[in-house]
Amino acid sequence: MLLEVENLHVRYGNVEALHGLNLTVRQGEIVAILGANGAGKTTTLHAISGLLRPSRGEIRFESRPIHKVPAHHLVGMGIAHAPEGRRIFGTLTVQENLNLGAFTRTDRTRTAKTLRWIHELFPVLAQRREQLAGTLSGGEQQMLAIGRALMANPRILLLDEPSLGLAPLLVKVIFQTLWEINGAGVTIVLVEQNARAALKLAHRGYVMEVGRIVLEDRADGRPADQMGRLESGGHRRDAQPDRRGADRCGVPPRTAVCTVVCELIGGALAYAGTVVLFVIANKMTTAANTVLLQYTAPVYVILFSPWFLGERVSRRDWLILLVMMGGMVLFFLDKLTLTGYWGNIIALVDGFCFGWMTLFMRRQKDGSALSSLLLGNLLAGAIGLPFMFQSMPDLSGWIGLSLLGVLQLGVPYILFALALRHVRAVEGILIPMIEPVLNPVWVFLLLGETPGGLGVGGGTIILGAVMFRAWR
Repeated sequence: MLLEVENLHVRYGNVEALHGLNLTVRQGEIVAILGANGAGKTTTLHAISGLLRPSRGEIRFESRPIHKVPAHHLVGMGIAHAPEGRRIFGTLTVQENLNLGAFTRTDRTRTAKTLRWIHELFPVLAQRREQLAGTLSGGEQQMLAIGRALMANPRILLLDEPSLGLAPLLVKVIFQTLWEINGAGVTIVLVEQNARAALKLAHRGYVMEVGRIVLEDRADGRPADQMGRLESGGHRRDAQPDRRGADRCGVPPRTAVCTVVCELIGGALAYAGTVVLFVIANKMTTAANTVLLQYTAPVYVILFSPWFLGERVSRRDWLILLVMMGGMVLFFLDKLTLTGYWGNIIALVDGFCFGWMTLFMRRQKDGSALSSLLLGNLLAGAIGLPFMFQSMPDLSGWIGLSLLGVLQLGVPYILFALALRHVRAVEGILIPMIEPVLNPVWVFLLLGETPGGLGVGGGTIILGAVMFRAWR
């Protein structure tokens, strides 16, 4: 027997919460503990994990008494607890939360293997490893809480209300993943008020009422009266899910709609500003000045990412940006001028728009980023339409404009928006800085024109910095 609880009594001051509890868990099982609020389910898990000291009774793990062992020692023995309410550290990143789960482990190779497994179970944790945990949705926070517990490489995993506050679709995802975790050899004790979901997953189940076990059975042998009793005595979260599961961070539906619309419009305005101001700046200053000043955009992304996106920025990001800006200056050094004052100002504003376009696209990674691009193109077209009538293009001009629209704006920005679903805004804005570096390469390949030494040196610095950033 992996876990045995015998005649367990737990008190809160003068009030006894558990009255002689008895339960067993075999290796490889999923055991559900069900009951209404106040039945003693959470108290049971707290006693098993060492957070509460029993007043009487015994808890044995692999036949060894553990009811007097401190909680942090139990983690090292193979007992991990994902508590009710997730209890993640919101001001730390996703990766830092996961690292805390492995604080008792010393084998880095096996710890890294466990981390890869957790990323396979919950790919979103890998995608958002640098994001502040407090900015995750409720479902993502629950995934993080389970992942953090698994980082301890437990023999037995104690889960307290994993479906709390989640929409039904997310509940299905979480419970399917629990089945996979159990299939990997982890025994699970599941405290849950969603009786149907828990009993579909578990091998055996216990029902608690006011600190006592009143029913015990195989999960596939649940009688109809038991199910009726559970669903009437407990709170049916599958029928009345917590409002916090409706959207991110408990935002009411009307506010959520307003937020989506604001992000859509903000992204469209920033995109239109990027496109239109780049053209205007090119008319008023040199192309080198325009491109260089447009690529001040990463500065705004690094400045505003922590506040606007909740994505942490490191000193390394600042250092790589400075190196890349230095490479960009070297690349354009022989073409930069101090003339075209207003053109340079417009190019700086263009960089500001490009930065905020990136932030809005990343903010809409799960939503309407492509819709922002479409609306932004319509806005840019509306702004440019009056100027086009001053000199109407001929057929070849229309063909050229169409090709430029598709190949220079359409496809690249669609790919950019799609890429920002999977990488942080900082990474998304730094990598495109290689774009102007590639222009001399195409000229050399197509026309045979050899780039100058400064251009080669600056381009090498930029490419090296991007490769270092991606490798690290």
